[in-house]
Amino acid sequence: MNKYDDPKLSLETLQSYQGYSLQVFTSGRIKLSFHISHTHGVEYYGECPKRFREAYARQYQRSRQVLPEHFSCVGAILGGAPASLIHRVPIFSTDRVF
Repeated sequence: MNKYDDPKLSLETLQSYQGYSLQVFTSGRIKLSFHISHTHGVEYYGECPKRFREAYARQYQRSRQVLPEHFSCVGAILGGAPASLIHRVPIFSTDRVF
């Protein structure tokens, strides 16, 4: 299992941000922006693979023993919204001036 860690997503850092915004595009991509100041932010991009349910099933098989709480939460969300999409967000970001 891969373990990703981004110091910009630590609890202390998240509490220092002044806000966030989430954009969802018709292509299935998302952009999550954390606002550090009025003109500076950190952006994360995610995309929904065409075969996202199959990819999620493979991830579940690989990681269910290590992350049972995560998969129980995701299972509850997906059970309540059968038409939902699963986005994968790679843990790399762009620091950007708006």
